[in-house]
Amino acid sequence: MKNLKRITILAMAGAMAFTTAGCGSTSSNSTKSGSEAGTAGSSAGSSAASGETTEIRIWTKGSGPDEGIQKLIESFNESQSEVHATYEYYGENYSSVVQMAISGDSAPDILECSGGITVQTLAKQGQIIPVDDCITDEIKENYNPSAFTPEEFYLNGELYSVPVRVSAYRLLYNKDLFEKAGLNPEEPPKTLEEMREYAKKITEAGGGEAYGFGLPLGVAQIWERVIDPILYATSDVQRYGWNNATKSYDFGSNKDYFNFYVDMMKDGSLFPGYLTLGIDTLRANFAAGTIGMYIDGTWMPGSYATQMDAKCNWDSAPLPVFESDTADKYWAEGGVNWVVGNGKNVEAAKKFYTYWLSNQTIANQYMPVPRNDNRANDLDSLGIEDLNLQGVEYSFKTDDLDIPKFEPHKFISLEGDDRNTVFTNLFAKAAEGADISADLDAAVEDLNQRYTLGLEDAIASGSIDESSVK
Repeated sequence: MKNLKRITILAMAGAMAFTTAGCGSTSSNSTKSGSEAGTAGSSAGSSAASGETTEIRIWTKGSGPDEGIQKLIESFNESQSEVHATYEYYGENYSSVVQMAISGDSAPDILECSGGITVQTLAKQGQIIPVDDCITDEIKENYNPSAFTPEEFYLNGELYSVPVRVSAYRLLYNKDLFEKAGLNPEEPPKTLEEMREYAKKITEAGGGEAYGFGLPLGVAQIWERVIDPILYATSDVQRYGWNNATKSYDFGSNKDYFNFYVDMMKDGSLFPGYLTLGIDTLRANFAAGTIGMYIDGTWMPGSYATQMDAKCNWDSAPLPVFESDTADKYWAEGGVNWVVGNGKNVEAAKKFYTYWLSNQTIANQYMPVPRNDNRANDLDSLGIEDLNLQGVEYSFKTDDLDIPKFEPHKFISLEGDDRNTVFTNLFAKAAEGADISADLDAAVEDLNQRYTLGLEDAIASGSIDESSVK
């Protein structure tokens, strides 16, 4: 593992074919011309003899090759000769590519549900099949039980997907900048009040070269990163203001957290350019040692080690909460939902799907992220020294995580701007020095009304089963 094999990125500009390879087809590692579909990349393992192998295609949303996926596919292809798998990645074009393929009756054999594509939607359309018979006793025994609880993976009592990764948010912090600011690098802030004070000290000690906190408002979903998981840790309010106890929208619960970040901005503690700051730029600056703290996903230890070569000494910690609150859980989501297409290669695809779920330890040796397969989260198997992994101990802790059974915002077609856009626009006004108190109150009332109407419409249209939200 010390000499990790690099994947060659094949940039495929222009046309992309959506033909489905059948049983006995000759294996191929190239894409074919066809309907316009933007840019795609593909990666394939070893080929089997022509005429004896069923070719299956896997589509993912990734913007580039994932070495963990690649190694697992290679292992599967080498383990038998009946099925040969390849995978392709589409980045930001993913959703439109999948929709075109489905409408053209040329969907892949296995696809990732992301970018607005949901498991239940595909199941209702008959585009995918249940995978209950792929879930062996060994998988059930070794998987985190919460992987099987979200309602969105079921239709009529049948299971259509098992999430592979456990996605959650943590506080990432630079231990070197803590020391420079006179802070204990082994004691990250436990409260938001402490985090604000630490950010001030780091900014002051940075002398214009380092700042206390990174808030990337250029990320469309920024507020579901920096408000929702903290609020969920201390209350019944889930993402996007959904109160699971009252079964109603309550964006008023977001106000104190929004104002907290406004106050950090007024302190001068935010990394410059925050109104347009993107996540990649933020991460690059954190890796370079110019940002003291920020909130990011549990997948970042692997990313910093294998893709970004972080120079700073860093760690991860629980999300701080207000000092008057107590965190009793942390929001999590089952990430990387692969589903089996309802095509002519169903049995071959199911064979790979079972192998995929059963062998996540292979993937974690090359792209370490927390997995629902608990065996893969064994720190001794992650190659911590070989990969120079940091921040891994708390990032891979999963017993304090809670995956909500249902999140209605995923199924709502909202009229007007969503919460994220509304809040970011208000933040920009505050950055210009405006008093936004009245605007924030009005925005909260408007959001409650519009999300409630969207929920009612989703129930009426059948996108949401009323029993899920009552």
